[in-house]
Amino acid sequence: MLLCDVLSVQSTEPPADICTLTEDWFSQLSHSAADSLSIILNIAQQPFSELRLPALRLVRVMAALPWARRLLVAHPGFLEYLLDRSTERGARAGLEAKYNIAVTLVASEATSASVPAELYQRLREYVREGPFYVRLESQVAFETGQ
Repeated sequence: MLLCDVLSVQSTEPPADICTLTEDWFSQLSHSAADSLSIILNIAQQPFSELRLPALRLVRVMAALPWARRLLVAHPGFLEYLLDRSTERGARAGLEAKYNIAVTLVASEATSASVPAELYQRLREYVREGPFYVRLESQVAFETGQ
């Protein structure tokens, strides 16, 4: 059993004592919570699924915790990375993991208050489209007479 499975919280807002405990644990990982988050997000962007997928699962668990959710949405580039399906290069498990993070973020009303409106709308659209959505681009061929 992984730590992520143990920490997984079923309600949308976990009890205050769990939040305090997890925040204390997290702050012990590095010099600051922001540094710890940077390390985890760096691992989540590695090309190796053995590293990336557990890190993404941890981020999903963190997204359910108010203190961690605030850190995540404030982290530069995190939401853009989350919304970019091309970073997973068609890897089904990675697409699902990122989608689960987005679902967890959208499930909390507090997210809408801490994210710019346009970005929050993109997050909701991402959830509505699902993990495997592919935007089709039509191309028009022009015939030139020379």
